[in-house]
Amino acid sequence: MSYLRLAIVSAALLIAGGIVSQNPPATSPTSQPQPTSQPAAPTTAKPMTLQDFDPIAVKDPRFVVSNVNFDRRYAPNGVGEFLDVVFDLRNLTSEPVEFYGYVMAFWETDAVDRNSRRLIPYPTWRTNDPARSDYIVHYITMTPKDIPATEIWSDEDKDYKHYAHVAEEMRNSVATTEPIADPLPPFWKYLSYISERPTQGLKFTLYGEKGPGQNEVIQTNFIPQTAEEKKRKIHRTLSQHKYTLEHIRRMSTFRSHHYSGFRAGYRYFNTVSIVLFDAKKAAAYEAQLKAGRKPGEAKIDALVFKQTYRVPRDLKL
Repeated sequence: MSYLRLAIVSAALLIAGGIVSQNPPATSPTSQPQPTSQPAAPTTAKPMTLQDFDPIAVKDPRFVVSNVNFDRRYAPNGVGEFLDVVFDLRNLTSEPVEFYGYVMAFWETDAVDRNSRRLIPYPTWRTNDPARSDYIVHYITMTPKDIPATEIWSDEDKDYKHYAHVAEEMRNSVATTEPIADPLPPFWKYLSYISERPTQGLKFTLYGEKGPGQNEVIQTNFIPQTAEEKKRKIHRTLSQHKYTLEHIRRMSTFRSHHYSGFRAGYRYFNTVSIVLFDAKKAAAYEAQLKAGRKPGEAKIDALVFKQTYRVPRDLKL
């Protein structure tokens, strides 16, 4: 009997050891080593943190933004689509008002695969992983010009390392059914970046009682086709067409054009953000930022409009 008892005890210990070895202690995303497969971004960008993020728009009674609309259309080159963001600015005074404007259109999702979660829901005893709820920008275009991701963050940025880790976790997930691209900066970093550089936006005038001159009615960066392009039925600069503004007395119609070329895993834009700065205050703000605020000196607020919109899913061509 002693040999039989010894055999039973030994078998039980082996089974228990096997169970323990299959369930190692859980580790948080921050405690895991960072992925090495992510390409390191240049270290030229100054790391931005949420503590530096304070773009609060100050209400400006001189103007109002209205009639915000979205239009989806095929690009004439046949290999992409455009999202046109259209809105009106109305001058409530008699004097002209100068602005610097940005319009950002992007495709953004969180890191949770909703389809797989419907098939394999989280048990009641396990909460959703917060790291997988981060909003990820997959594609973004901006008016008046695109900003490279390397201008916004670098491999020294802890947020870059965090989002690189999230992307690597998504690649390693058994629920992932398509390639996961390298992460772009989150939207708040783009917003923080332009808030510190308002004069890099599109400068335009909202005219007052005195309307625009004959050559100022239309403001655009559209480059027409060359004779050679017309002959070959191509338009190389089409994707660079970013804006078309129409000015009349006390009103402007702003059209921002966002091109998205057809590609693997193609997705259309689902979010738009419109940001406007007072031109005079913007220059003063940048000078103050460069020189550093003196003790007791009030911060110059140049941001006069900031609104983010969801593009309707049923937006038809």
